[in-house]
Amino acid sequence: MVHIIVNTATPINDTSSQIVQFCWRNHTEADISAKEVVAFDRAVILEDKAVLETTDYDVPLDIKLEQHMMTDKPGIVIRRKLSHLLATNNVKSTL
Repeated sequence: MVHIIVNTATPINDTSSQIVQFCWRNHTEADISAKEVVAFDRAVILEDKAVLETTDYDVPLDIKLEQHMMTDKPGIVIRRKLSHLLATNNVKSTL
């Protein structure tokens, strides 16, 4: 059986994001009930929520101020692109 969970976050304001979750599965109701799948997916999203809600949302754009691991790569790419965008448009950042 294959069960893929994809979570996407869309910023709503400076401190909040909307999370949308999509699931793909190749098994049938006979293999595992939709109720069980929803319960599992909900447990996963609640674990993520607990971590994210205790994380400082106001991260510095300068990546040298933090320690990183491989899973940080997407965020680092975004922070570099944002820093470049601000610099090329002569916008002073306090981040």
